[in-house]
Amino acid sequence: GEQAYRQAVAYRRLAAQPHALAHELNNLANLYQKQRRWELAASNYEEALAVLPIEAYPVIAAAIYNSLGTLHFNLDRLEEAHDAFREAARRYERLPGQTTRSALVLTNLGQLSLKLGQLPAALDYLQRAATIWRQYGQLLWLANVLGGLAEYFQRTGNLVQARSLYEEAIELLAAFPDNDWARKWTADFKEALAGL
Repeated sequence: GEQAYRQAVAYRRLAAQPHALAHELNNLANLYQKQRRWELAASNYEEALAVLPIEAYPVIAAAIYNSLGTLHFNLDRLEEAHDAFREAARRYERLPGQTTRSALVLTNLGQLSLKLGQLPAALDYLQRAATIWRQYGQLLWLANVLGGLAEYFQRTGNLVQARSLYEEAIELLAAFPDNDWARKWTADFKEALAGL
């Protein structure tokens, strides 16, 4: 819980371990974000980035930028979210062994680009993410991205392709009946499909 994270942060401060401190600050900020304590989350992310030797620890930096992007997105600060997600993507794409984390950021960038009306960028990000999710058999995330691609095709007037992608996404999500995200996305995609 919060107390354990706060103790870990205090310990890392005393131990003068900036990368470990940044990691613990990120954990604490993620907890605050889940609790919707936005300002506390933001201040912890910012401190984590300030203390971290970013170029020496790109994986930790990318995780913090991705979390910060999610915070900005939740607060409807879309340009700031875009900047943070781009920083995360830039780091993950250069690192071996970070393919699925890169796909997560590409998914975030694709969905955000849709929201910003940046349709060519959305298509690029979502197609790249879909390729990775399919390759790794991550069907829940693939379904989410297929729903984003369906929205892209719906907005660009290709309703046949949109329908096909919504149907595929809904079919994939049926394998996750107990997952909250799967239930939400299924409802969203069925509503969008009914509107075609």
